[in-house]
Amino acid sequence: MRIREKVQIPIGEGKFRTRRVYDPARPPLERLEDTEAVPPQRWERLKRLRDATNPLQLRQEMYDLIEQLFSLPGAMPGVTENIFETLNLPSGLPEELLAPLTLSFDLTRLCSWSVSTQRKSLLSARRR
Repeated sequence: MRIREKVQIPIGEGKFRTRRVYDPARPPLERLEDTEAVPPQRWERLKRLRDATNPLQLRQEMYDLIEQLFSLPGAMPGVTENIFETLNLPSGLPEELLAPLTLSFDLTRLCSWSVSTQRKSLLSARRR
């Protein structure tokens, strides 16, 4: 709903109340149609997409995907797992990029920064 106008209603000596008058609620696509900001070819594609979209079917597909996600095996308490096995890393990476890494939040140590910089340079050289 968009504000069409604001009307000042006097309620006493020098005091006013603002009454807002709104346009009737419309879908965003209909409001966009009034602006003529979209070329006609694109407009036809948007209308076809709107007509082909079934919100209830999309909702059901989302719920099915969420259910599928929750059915995947999760982490087991007390069991240590290698998270790198779950990553989809490209094969053929140098061994130094796949080596274990310990994260430290000690701001006085600079060696973790140099290791990170070295890994970044190896990755960028590998991509070229």
